[in-house]
Order: sequence, then C-alpha cells, then structure tokens
Amino acid sequence: MNYIGALETDSELINSNKEYLIYGGAGGYGEKIYRNMELYGKQGNVKAFIDREPARWGDTLHGIPVLSIERAKEEYREAVICIGGEVEENIKDIELLQGMLNIHQIIFNRKCKMYGTEYGGFYLPESVVIKNAVVYSFGIGEDLSFSEAIIEAGGKVFAFDPTPKAIKFVENHRLFSHPNFRFFPYGLSDRDEAEKFFLPKREDWVSGSVILHRHVDDGNVVEVEMKTLRTIMRELGHDGIDILKMDIEGSEFKVMENIMDPSLETVNCEVILMETHERFFAPDDREYADKLYKTMGRVGFYDLHGTAKEPTFIKIDISD
Repeated sequence: MNYIGALETDSELINSNKEYLIYGGAGGYGEKIYRNMELYGKQGNVKAFIDREPARWGDTLHGIPVLSIERAKEEYREAVICIGGEVEENIKDIELLQGMLNIHQIIFNRKCKMYGTEYGGFYLPESVVIKNAVVYSFGIGEDLSFSEAIIEAGGKVFAFDPTPKAIKFVENHRLFSHPNFRFFPYGLSDRDEAEKFFLPKREDWVSGSVILHRHVDDGNVVEVEMKTLRTIMRELGHDGIDILKMDIEGSEFKVMENIMDPSLETVNCEVILMETHERFFAPDDREYADKLYKTMGRVGFYDLHGTAKEPTFIKIDISD
C-alpha cells in the first residue's frame, strides 16, 4: 500500500498525469472516486474500472471499460490503483491487487463525525458547526438517532415524514416534546400537492415511497401531503438552513432538480446529506445518479465525504 488518506491531500493523484485505475468501478465507492476525480479535472486519467464480478467485465462506465483484476494487471501494471472505503472493509480486495505497484486507499469520511447510528446516521465534516444550526431532516422512519445526535450537539431539528408508521413512532418518542425538535407529518417533493404513497410490502418495514418499486405494494396506498422546500421554509420563517438531510426513497432526484433550479428562488443551504436510491430506477439507475451529480456540481455542491450511497454534498468554490 503506497498511500492511505483523503483524495484532496493525495498530491500524486491530483497533480500528476499518470494513468489511474479505479477498483470497484461498478459499485458505490468506485463511482465516488470517479466523481471526485472530476472535481480535480482528472477523470481523463482514468483508463479502466476494475470489478470482481465477471458479469460486469466488458461493460463501460462513463465510457471507460470495466476489466477483471487479471486483465488490469496485464495491461496496466504501472498504473495507480484507487480503491475506496475503509481499510478493514477492503483488505481482502487489496490482497487481490498484489503485484500492482501503486495502490492508493481513498478514505472519504476522514475528519468527519457520524451523527446517529450506522443505520440511520450520516457523516458530517468536523468543520461544520452544529451548535445553533437549523437542520431539516426529511425521512424519519423509525430511527431518530440523527436528530438526537444533532440536538445533543446544540442544533435545532425540523423533522418531516408522511408515513403513518413513522408518524406514530415520532409522536411516541421522547424527542417529540424536546424544545429543539419539531415534527411535521408531510413529505418533501417538487410540488405542493397530495401524492399517492405506496407502503412497504413487509409489515415489519416502515419506508413508503411515491416511487412504485419492488419493495412497496401497489395495492396498499395512502394519500399524503407533500410540499416543496421553498414552501416549507417560507411557512417556518427560515431564509436559509444550515443542513438539509434527505432519506426520501427515490424522490431525492426530482427534489434536487427543483431545489437547484436556477429559474426559481435560490435556496440558501451549505450542506446536503442524502441517501440515494438510483437502484429503484434500474436499468436507468446510472443516468439518474449522473444527472444528480451534474445538477449539484452546476451550483457548486460536491460530494467530498460520506459513504458510497450516502453522499455528503458541501458547497465550495473551486474557481481558485
């Protein structure tokens, strides 16, 4: 292993013109590495993605071939290998790459703190000030650990979820009466209107969705109130929010198009956390993810932290 650390401190990657290979190209961390290389204008240096799954060999991702480990070793022995995630998660994969000369382990949640549990939490950079922060949390389900951690750190949480089971959970939770917590039984959308909400097939699951995907029941539908972020902020008297967190089961794509629409009133926000559900839109899932990242980048939001499917978008100026 030649390097373990954050991409922004990896001068060999961001300042050189070497050939790069990305391990795990068809998975979340491979995609995340590529997206961050775009930030530094280094996507053209990526010559191949490496994947363990034979079914993916011969495919292309962003127009770049997906290769087996063996073929990558044969054709690009001197290239720089970029592999994502934590060391403990990928140690076996790193062993498979032995024989390559230059392996870089990219850790995205460096200098970050997890707020909440592994199931319901999100990473925030240590530089983000939580005390007195106004935080909107969309999609609660039956886990308020993110809200609890934010409030414990001094933030104020405005939580939203239109799911019947989630509403009951929140109303019976000790946080419901906390002075720094407010809950609203409606959801986030790209328009202000009632929408059909498909409830999960399994009784022990909680997450419903306006997207009809394989985990929800088209015969178990409720009508829920949905609002745009601009409408909600206006009703709550907020000119801006510090952190926007979304786990809204596939609606994040249309919502972000609305929030970032340059023809509409600017939404003042510096950090956006979300779980992405592009898998609901297969086989066009990569198109949804690609459009999301382009939409965010167009207005200066870049995914520099978080995990593979839970990006942490930070608004930064890269003009310098």
